[in-house]
Amino acid sequence: MNEIEIYKNNSKSIIITIDGLTSLSGYTVTLNVRKRLTDANIIITSTGDTIDLTSTFNLLPEDTNIDVGSYDYDIVASNETNNYTVMQSKLKIIDSVKYH
Repeated sequence: MNEIEIYKNNSKSIIITIDGLTSLSGYTVTLNVRKRLTDANIIITSTGDTIDLTSTFNLLPEDTNIDVGSYDYDIVASNETNNYTVMQSKLKIIDSVKYH
């Protein structure tokens, strides 16, 4: 399981290496977060900065200033024809002393 933990209202860089594709040329890699997997609303979305087969998502405090709790996330690599779900798991927003 690839659970991600982030303190509320904090920055976080998430770095992933993608397996199963030989190149990400022409692909956009996106991190999507929802309260529940079946919810229509995406709470956080971030497009990765991609070099070779590694994508980095830089979340800012305004991205993580959401209710403390557990959320579902996925990371998808897409081009004009294909979508590949690279990872899916839980993202936890943790209470912090300063931003409680």
